[in-house]
Amino acid sequence: MQIENFSELCLFTLQTPKPPERMFKVILVGDTSVGKSSFMHQFCDGVFYPKLRATVGVDFRTRNLRVDSTVYTIQLWDTAGQEKYRSIVRTYFRKVDGVIVIYDVTCPNSFQNVQSWLDNIEDNTDCGKTPVIIVGNKTDLRDAEDDVTNPKSCVSTEMGRRFAQVKLIFQ
Repeated sequence: MQIENFSELCLFTLQTPKPPERMFKVILVGDTSVGKSSFMHQFCDGVFYPKLRATVGVDFRTRNLRVDSTVYTIQLWDTAGQEKYRSIVRTYFRKVDGVIVIYDVTCPNSFQNVQSWLDNIEDNTDCGKTPVIIVGNKTDLRDAEDDVTNPKSCVSTEMGRRFAQVKLIFQ
C-alpha cells in the first residue's frame, strides 16, 4: 500500500482494528455429545458443522466483541465430556473468567449431570466468584409436544428454569 498524502494515512489509521482491551477465558463443560463444540464453532465462527468428532482433551477458539467503543476478546475453551478426561478438564479451570455448562434437552441424563458439573466448578474455581451460565442445547431437536406427551424424553424449558432458580443462577 502506497500512501500519497497525510489524509490517506489518517484514514488508514482510523480503519485499523483496535486491539482488545481485555480477554475473557470462558470454559465450556458438559457431558459428551451435548453440543459444546457446535456451540463454540457457532459462537466464534458463525458456522454449524453437523458432524463433529468428540473433543479429545481441549480445543479453543476466540471471538472479538465490541461493546460500545471497547473491544473484548472472548476465548472459548471446549472441553472433552467423557469421564476419562475429567481430571484433565479440571486443570483448565485455573484463571477462568466464566463457565458455561451445556446439557442436551433431548437427553435427560445430561441434564441430571449438570449438578455434578456445578460441583466440579465449585471445587476447582475461585470460591463461587466465577460466573456460571447453564445452557439447554439442541432445542431444535425437541418437539413442542414432547413436554406434554413424553416428558421423560426431553428436558422442558420450565425444568431448566426451575433448576437454575434453585441454584440461584437465573432469577
